[in-house]
Amino acid sequence: MELLQEILSTLLIILGVIFMMVAALGILRLPDFYIRMSAITKAGTMGVGLIVVGIAVYFNELLISAKAFVIISFMILTAPVAAHIIARAAYRQGVPFWGRNLVDELGDIVKERDRCEEVIAREPSNLKAKLEILNYQTILPPVLGGSLRKAFLIASEIKELDSAEGHRAFGMVYTRKNDYNQAEHEYKSAIQVSGGLISYKYDLGRFYREIKWYDKAFSVFEEISKDNPGQLTSLLEIGKTAALSGLQSARGEEVLNKYLNARLPADKQNLASASFYMGLIFLNRNEYIMAKEYFEKSLDHDPDFQDARSCLGLIRRK
Repeated sequence: MELLQEILSTLLIILGVIFMMVAALGILRLPDFYIRMSAITKAGTMGVGLIVVGIAVYFNELLISAKAFVIISFMILTAPVAAHIIARAAYRQGVPFWGRNLVDELGDIVKERDRCEEVIAREPSNLKAKLEILNYQTILPPVLGGSLRKAFLIASEIKELDSAEGHRAFGMVYTRKNDYNQAEHEYKSAIQVSGGLISYKYDLGRFYREIKWYDKAFSVFEEISKDNPGQLTSLLEIGKTAALSGLQSARGEEVLNKYLNARLPADKQNLASASFYMGLIFLNRNEYIMAKEYFEKSLDHDPDFQDARSCLGLIRRK
């Protein structure tokens, strides 16, 4: 029994040392700060954990095992938090990414927010810029300037400029606050104040879909389609809701087919979206051949449609 403990302990410690060596190699060889930090956080934590477990197995005592458990738990709890804080501080200080990183979504959002703030400084009554800055205030984390309190203030300013847009703005803020009943009230008020303007009806339907109140979303988009037969956007919204919810797939297929047949070939972005949601409907039914066909059509219209590319890769792995 003791020999087995020693062998198991030795294997665990050696494996832990290997992970630590991988972490050290990552620090030396990986191309930027953020990737190096990921290596030391993951491989380093695993290495130390295995070494501690190996020591606990070797001594086979309750007190040492309890200490090992505490050490490992502490590391698992603190390492991700510390890595996140350090990475966030580095990002705010402008520590550069590796040159081959193609996407910096957060950086793009911050730049666009700063641009909107400059526009508002020049034109305090610019409604479009205020709406954009409101959106950024709700999606950005507090450390980068996001604030629901500021968002409420901006929504109040918007309401003074345009009552309907103000209700819509408050709807956005209450949605981010997870106060869905109040958000619903605001979106409905926007429709009422605007005299039933169709754009606010779309906002209400998209709100329902975002929070997964799918039956209400279908009801709103179907009403728009019935009252405005020439509104092709309502067909796309019905199809999108069917695809994302997995409900009413036959209706979703019907309206997306109608949409795809009615759209001009030049409208590539919307055709790509409609093809993608059609593919998603077939994917939900496990009809992989048809799903693959529509995802490929989506990429034919828009080669940069990453969601379609991801779904296509998922099908190919099955």
